Amino acid sequence: MKDDNETVKNTVNVDVEVHNEQGTVSCVDVKSVSDELDLNEDENTTVDNLIVDNKQNKVSNFGGSEDMDLTNEPASHLEDYVVTDSGQIKGSKIEDITLNIVNCYAPNIVSNRSQFFELLMNKLTNLENLVLIGDMNTSMSKLDRSGKELHIEDKAYKSLMKISEQFNIYDIWRARNSTSRIFSWRRIVESNLQQSRIDFIFVPKSISAYVKNIYYKHTTFSDHSFVVLNVDFSPVEKGPGLWIFNNTLLNDEYFVEKVDNLIENEKKCPLFESEMLVWIDNLKYKIKKFSQVYAKDKKKKEQTEYFRLQKEFQKISEKVANGKVFNENKYEEIKLEMQKYEEKICKGAILRSKS
Repeated sequence: MKDDNETVKNTVNVDVEVHNEQGTVSCVDVKSVSDELDLNEDENTTVDNLIVDNKQNKVSNFGGSEDMDLTNEPASHLEDYVVTDSGQIKGSKIEDITLNIVNCYAPNIVSNRSQFFELLMNKLTNLENLVLIGDMNTSMSKLDRSGKELHIEDKAYKSLMKISEQFNIYDIWRARNSTSRIFSWRRIVESNLQQSRIDFIFVPKSISAYVKNIYYKHTTFSDHSFVVLNVDFSPVEKGPGLWIFNNTLLNDEYFVEKVDNLIENEKKCPLFESEMLVWIDNLKYKIKKFSQVYAKDKKKKEQTEYFRLQKEFQKISEKVANGKVFNENKYEEIKLEMQKYEEKICKGAILRSKS
């Protein structure tokens, strides 16, 4: 981001993520990199605390707070985008479509929130194919509030509506779920569960056909839910990737016992004595197939239980929305059970990311 002194501060390539001087760069998923960036030729690298090195045209670790002067040698891969204190701008080019993704966090105070949206609209004037995402701290309809919390069409709401109209973007989840009541934020205050839908993804109407689905996913890691948007521009469906053994199965005593029995039975094969290398290849194949089937069945059972917990979680949410009393102990118990599954999911994601 350039300030009055033509200086870029805490900035990374716009194809990755742009932060202003009051932000930090952490856990950035690099989805698209140019030839000017040196990321070990890996297009799906997760990098922390990065800054663009203008002199050497590469991304490197950034541990200090010095400004980087691009007045004399502007890097061709940096865009002159200005970001507000609470947001960042990300650009992603897919085929011939460039999506300008703006992720923002709107202030809690109404007056500041209204000013934030007005400032944001002015800064985004020339952007096309805008995707606006983030915590807007305001609801878009009565269905987005629960209990005594009221939807108010205040100045902040009107400013956000003005942005959606000007850039021809819309709340695609609400468009596809016109009567549903799902909440993205919840917190217990004095034994009362407060909840509302204040996290949104506004997409251009022109890409609606490419949106496969959008949904909210509750998590125990935050008082906000994930908003998941799946967009597919590819004309050809991709095939399966490389299979990786799920080493968490080694902690499953039943699985280990089954594999031990499989190995002992395979030792009866004549190839065990005559063609050891062939026998090993066959054994690996059988272990792989057994592991795939076992892991799939186990995952299905765990997902069934996790979805059951999510439904119970949602039922409590709906009860409170309808003014009914809820069991706080039961609520916390369900959250704890969900957390166990979510931690397991995270470990699996970490394993797959190392492939």
